[in-house]
Amino acid sequence: DGIDRLVPSTFSILQRLCQDRECTLFDGTQLVRRDRFDVMLATYSVAELHEKHIFPVHPAFRIIALANLPSPSSQWLTSEVIPMFHFHYMIPYTIPEATEVLRCLFPELSLEQYIKPLLQLDDQLRSKANEQTTGTVWRGFTFRQLLRLCKRWTTYPLSVEDLNELQKAGSDTESSNAEDLHLLHEIVHAGFMSDHMER
Repeated sequence: DGIDRLVPSTFSILQRLCQDRECTLFDGTQLVRRDRFDVMLATYSVAELHEKHIFPVHPAFRIIALANLPSPSSQWLTSEVIPMFHFHYMIPYTIPEATEVLRCLFPELSLEQYIKPLLQLDDQLRSKANEQTTGTVWRGFTFRQLLRLCKRWTTYPLSVEDLNELQKAGSDTESSNAEDLHLLHEIVHAGFMSDHMER
């Protein structure tokens, strides 16, 4: 979820896994194509290969990745990334659609206190991210982040600490102090800072 936020070095690791179906992990474990693993079985047993930390990649193995469209501030869809996946454009969810999904999944959450302000903030961040002249590193939330925030709020009441979580989810790690301050303003404007928040 969110491969548009991966650093280039991570893409280079995924590229070998996607195209060659092979990968060497940080601990030395080797994932190899099934046909190569079968060739090794002529010399070694399965137990011996596992002892050497060599494992086959299942023929049905697939990677399903989600990403935002490239933007002026995030040109992640490069010539190296394009051959790695088959791309399918998904129509962005509308606020009424997202509201209905979150309302059904989390009926105990107040629509006015939690869901509507969250989706309003998401809409504001996406609008600003699409403004090419701003140069902002803000971005909207992924739907998984929306679900995670709502799930948290079903257990823990909305608190000041949630402002930090919203800031982390709503901006890139490269954001400046000024941009973080503006993002905090957007969070407060969306209705997440009020007298009833726990401190």
